[in-house]
Amino acid sequence: MDIFITGASGYIGSALTRALVARGHRVRGLARGDAAAAKVRANGARPVRGSLADLAVLSGAAAGADGVVHIAATTGADRPAVDAAAVTAMLGGMAGGAFVTTTGAPRARSSRTPVTEDDTAEVAGPLAWLAGAEARVLGAEHVRGSSCDRRSSTATAAARSPGWCGRRGRTGWRGTSARVGTAGPRCT
Repeated sequence: MDIFITGASGYIGSALTRALVARGHRVRGLARGDAAAAKVRANGARPVRGSLADLAVLSGAAAGADGVVHIAATTGADRPAVDAAAVTAMLGGMAGGAFVTTTGAPRARSSRTPVTEDDTAEVAGPLAWLAGAEARVLGAEHVRGSSCDRRSSTATAAARSPGWCGRRGRTGWRGTSARVGTAGPRCT
């Protein structure tokens, strides 16, 4: 499979890139600068030069992929708008496949309180906009959408053993965990 990853030079993205490459997948990773491109290349992937603001780059990279994993984030006040535009561009470029996003954070109460996949906490706080981003992915009819919380037990398993992800169904926030098989990344 051909997988496009935003955030491929970061901590989680690097681990995911190495795991997918080791399983024989072609991986391309978004890289803003020379250092990020070198890290993506060192992990066995092909860098795609651009940022989350480069919508044509994102759409084109997603169009050529069997799956997209969106891990990257900006830090400015415009983060919700940048992320919404980036997700919309990538979804718009895809004709099918899988789209995994890591937006489950707004459901977490705090990093000290365990959150299960059945948690029904109200969306609140400065990251509440992520619920809309997640809904866009899960509601896309032409792709298999999935959302993973980087801080959940599922994400912890992924960090220890890349290949695990959480899936939240379109009917609510309940989810299951599934092993990524040799056929490619998919959550069932």
